[in-house]
Parts: sequence; structure tokens; C-alpha cells
Amino acid sequence: MFFSYLKYLGNIDDRRYDIISYIETFLDPALGDSYYIIDPYLDVVNSIQRPFQEDNIEDGNWSFLLYLLGNPDVVFKIITRICLTGIIEMGDDPPFNVPISQRINGANVQVCKYIDTKYAGFSMHDRYILKENGDTISGLHLGCSLNDITDKDICITTFSLQGTELAIKYFKDVWFECVKQKGWKKG
Repeated sequence: MFFSYLKYLGNIDDRRYDIISYIETFLDPALGDSYYIIDPYLDVVNSIQRPFQEDNIEDGNWSFLLYLLGNPDVVFKIITRICLTGIIEMGDDPPFNVPISQRINGANVQVCKYIDTKYAGFSMHDRYILKENGDTISGLHLGCSLNDITDKDICITTFSLQGTELAIKYFKDVWFECVKQKGWKKG
């Protein structure tokens, strides 16, 4: 699906709504979902945690999407390269919990910071949203960060079943390494 910036000139709110609604509809939220999100440019503190704290959930693209997808027994696992300083429940080791569960129907939001090339020389660039719930899986590739949808064209590509399986496997591998390496703390 392609969302042209020019088509929505003068009406950015409709564009945001159309894009976020498309993602929500495709992912078809249900109880017990696990969402795996990779966005190297996702500032979890300012794009997710702060809008919930300040009651501005719909002002942030990511906070609004998590609000729409959040259900009891849902888990969000997020990998980003952006600094996590400011997460209220930041413990000694990852994954770190983003303290917004009570605002999204009890869903759990965890985040791990990835430092490029620390895992098998892997450099993170692309943005994915993957969903797993029992035997049901689906995945999307975002052409730009969800934070940038107000002023850029965006292409959202769906994964094939095989592509989704592979993307989920590699997400879990990187998540495990992030936790094992304690977030690749430089030192």
C-alpha cells in the first residue's frame, strides 16, 4: 500500500488516520498477540511513553497505534537504536518495561536497545511490525518510520507467510542477543 504525501496536502490528520487504520486492520488485533517491532529511529520515550504520561495518546503515531493494538495478554517487544534514557522502569538489564500497561488494557511493552554491528555485524536499518499469536502470524515492512508519516511518502509492504516466519525468527534471535548482552552496553 502506498500513501502519497501530496495526496493529503492540507489534511495530514486524515493521512495519519488512514495509515494507522490500515496497519491496525491488517494486524487484526486479538487477545494474546505478540508484536515484534524493529524501528531503528523509534524514540520510545518521546513517541510512546511520554504521550501516555501526558494524556496525548492520539498525538503520537506510535502511541496511538499501540493504544489501538493493546489488549489483555498482549506483549509488544521493541528493538531500537535510539537512547532509552528516560524510561521510568529502566532496570539494570534489558528488556526494559515501558510503564503504560494500565493505559493499554494491561498489554506489556518491552524495549531493548540495539547497537549496530554488535550482533554478527548486523546493521539495523529497516522498520518492521510482526505479529504472532499461536499459529497466526503476519508482518509489515514500513518504508519510513511511523514518526515520519506526516511529511514523507510511505510504502507499507506485507510479508509472505515464509517471509514473516523468517523475520520473526531473526527478531527473536536479535532480541535474545540483546537481552544476553545486556543491551550491548559500550564499555
